[in-house]
Amino acid sequence: MKKLFLALFCSFLTLQASEASTADDKDGDLPYRLQQVFQGAKVTIEDFHTLKIGNYEAHSLVAASPDGNHIVTRDNHNIIVTTTATTMATQKRCDDINSIAFNHTGDCCATAAGSEITLWNPATLESSTLYNTFDINDVQWSPDSQQIAAIEQGAIVVWDVPSQLRTQRIVPPVNIGRFAFFSANESVCIAAYSQYHPDIFIYDSATANSVLTINLAQGATINDFACDEDCIGVAYNHHCAPIFQLQRSTSSTQPSKPNLNTTLLMHNSAQPHNGNIKQIVFCQHNNNLVATLSNGPHAYLWDRQGNQLAALQLTEKIYTISFSPSDDLIALAGKQMVKVVALPDVSNPVDVCTINVANSFLATQKSALLADNILPVMHNEKVYAIQLNKLRLTPPKFRQRTVQRIKRNKRTILAVTVGIPAILGYCYLLKKLNNCSIKVT
Repeated sequence: MKKLFLALFCSFLTLQASEASTADDKDGDLPYRLQQVFQGAKVTIEDFHTLKIGNYEAHSLVAASPDGNHIVTRDNHNIIVTTTATTMATQKRCDDINSIAFNHTGDCCATAAGSEITLWNPATLESSTLYNTFDINDVQWSPDSQQIAAIEQGAIVVWDVPSQLRTQRIVPPVNIGRFAFFSANESVCIAAYSQYHPDIFIYDSATANSVLTINLAQGATINDFACDEDCIGVAYNHHCAPIFQLQRSTSSTQPSKPNLNTTLLMHNSAQPHNGNIKQIVFCQHNNNLVATLSNGPHAYLWDRQGNQLAALQLTEKIYTISFSPSDDLIALAGKQMVKVVALPDVSNPVDVCTINVANSFLATQKSALLADNILPVMHNEKVYAIQLNKLRLTPPKFRQRTVQRIKRNKRTILAVTVGIPAILGYCYLLKKLNNCSIKVT
């Protein structure tokens, strides 16, 4: 009887453990859907594992490989590479870095310092150097990672990465403030602009020939632009964001004569942007998805045909928006908080969580999410990377469900802890009574 009872007791405990494990796995399946755990809860930095990746002076220069395996920043005299899997940081001497950029495969990182561009292997910190005559900044990679370019005294200098030779120097009619590579008409092109000049200049990066000049409204001040494949999106001091699509001319096979189709992202009167549009971002994974931002607490999702798909909101002014490389997530960054939103269905976004970053701020000016599930912040004069998929403490919603599950099982736990010893004691007493013999004299 005792053996039978012990077998039943072990089976009961195994069943309880299995149910709890199943529930935990279902609630904590973070790599797939963070919202299954957080369900829009408000959390803090302390709820996550964080990696220290730099000091105060490095807060504006942080880059991550597209796969999130490496995070690169700098201090005054060194490049610092943190491996997210091992949390190990290595550094190497490199003075006065002013720009950091990973290529699209993540196996090479470029830094600009003075008149040199250094190409780094993030795993080994082995390096090679591209030389220039004058100081350069704002280093950028081409989509195929075969070219690299930087701004030199208002012009654009292009290098061929395999040969490490400088191939072109593009000189637009105005001093360039920003530029970006993109693919158009089977060619690699460069789009560039000056903030206070109402034109965008497009060049073939292989020949430095002018491809096209896009004329904006007279007096336009460009706040931001983004390039993706054959499209250029512009955010400027008007209540609309034009998207320009370059297409090969049917009458010519030369990429220097493309057709230009224009789509305007016009906000309706019910949900207008509050002021001028400040940022425009293309999805890398879903090439029909665009996000825009202005001075207010709203951001908007669009398709490239100009149809508004969804409105996103924060309880304070949004400073930057960013898609994760897989585009399953989008982050809205304010001054005191960051909201992470999942996009299982673009027309029905799901709030994952709102992270309180009071007394902190985002470590990057242009990107809230550096890579999948990696969010950089500056806190107490240190730069940290919040790893959204690695919890230190369970968030409030998850803790609440755990407490409720324990309350539901409270009677069962009480019965097991009190009843089992009583039953075992009773069985032992019966056995002793059956084994004893009484003699009559």
